[in-house]
Amino acid sequence: MRCLRKYRQGSDVRKAPYEP
Repeated sequence: MRCLRKYRQGSDVRKAPYEP
């Protein structure tokens, strides 16, 4: 769930497969 944390930070929000 490392991507989730990155997506939360807004770093990998576009790469995140979850909701942006």
